Amino acid sequence: MQGIEVNPDTLAVDVIREIGPGGEYLTHEHTAKHFRSEQWDAELGNRLTRDHWEEKGAMDIRAKARDKFKKILATHQPKPLAPEVRKKLQHIVDQAEA
Repeated sequence: MQGIEVNPDTLAVDVIREIGPGGEYLTHEHTAKHFRSEQWDAELGNRLTRDHWEEKGAMDIRAKARDKFKKILATHQPKPLAPEVRKKLQHIVDQAEA
């Protein structure tokens, strides 16, 4: 309910640069400092016991993602672009085609 705080410390760009691609963040001091204050409950993950997970169908993350993908495709109704945005986009297209 508190939302996600975004600032230079929480973005941790310096930590990302320090550790680099393929690095490991779990044991970094920054993670230790922040992990208790940041809660994230992955929509596709679960915290069920194995028995309860199996009782509910034992859907792995790929199956859940596939179901969510299908639901989004079937139900998503994009909001129309504002007229000024449509006009700007059309101008860009017209320039590119000229």
